[in-house]
This record gives sequence, C-alpha cells and structure tokens, in this order.
Amino acid sequence: MKIIHTLSLAVALALPLAAISASAQQEPQKEPAKSADAVKQSYGVNDYIRQPVRIDKTFNQSLEGGCKYTVTVSGTITPNAHQKNAKVPIVTPHLDVASQAVCPNEASVKVTDNVLGSGPLTWGQLQDSLSNRSRVFTVENDHQCTYAADFKLVNAKLELDHFAHACKAI
Repeated sequence: MKIIHTLSLAVALALPLAAISASAQQEPQKEPAKSADAVKQSYGVNDYIRQPVRIDKTFNQSLEGGCKYTVTVSGTITPNAHQKNAKVPIVTPHLDVASQAVCPNEASVKVTDNVLGSGPLTWGQLQDSLSNRSRVFTVENDHQCTYAADFKLVNAKLELDHFAHACKAI
C-alpha cells in the first residue's frame, strides 16, 4: 500500500513538471498569418468536416494501344478532435486504394494498399498519400511504364486532379 501512495505522489508531481518543461522547450514557430479566405481557397469551403465522410470513388483512364488504368478509393475520413484549433483541416483516414493497369497481350498489374493507422493528416498530406498509393508499374512491349493519379479533396469530396502515364525503353 505504501508503494502505491509513493507512486501516486511521484506521478502527481511529475506530470505538472513535465508539462511545464515541454511547454518551455516548444516555442511556437511563427508563420505568416493566412486570411480565412486564403485558407478556404486552398482547401475548399467545407473541408472542416464535422462527422465521418464516406469515400467510394472509381476513376478510369483509357490510353492509346488499348491499355486501361483504374483506381478505386474507398473508406472513411474521420475529423480529428483537435481540428477546431487547426489552421487546416486535420483528419484520420481509413481508406483502401486499389489500382490496376490492363493492357492487351500483357499481364494485368493490380496494386492494393491502404491509408490506415497513419495518424492524423492534413488534407494535403492525405492527398499526397492517396496519390502515392495509386501508382502502378508495368512492363509493356520492352518498356517500363508508370501509371499514376493525383487526387485533390475539395469540399470533402475526392476528385481526380491529374492522370500521368509515362514509359521508357528497357
């Protein structure tokens, strides 16, 4: 019993000291202030989500030579509890990304990944994370090819910002 009281006292004394020490070490970095309009313009008017948002989108891209690239993103984006104090939206994603490249007379390539357990992310970090997971690498007619989709999140909706396809001789 004496050990429990000693531990309780030690914890009670250590917590305030740790908080004071941490706040003394972390001086806030001063950033140029963005106007509310600039923040809205960068991320969309309704990007501060108040409840989980369900995403279930498929994007298709057909190319010369009959190749087809498909990427599907599905899952949920949950608002972070500390979002109210943030200058940009912060979310916790639980998303699956499946990308596939299919070309005539070549083996199809499918890549699946998820954005799960990556912790709180800003909209920009989430967009980058989804875009990185959309990449598919193939070999077609003695060429290495890359398919990729760049996404943007606007008003809590996923949109295809840009599609890229490049091949180089092996």
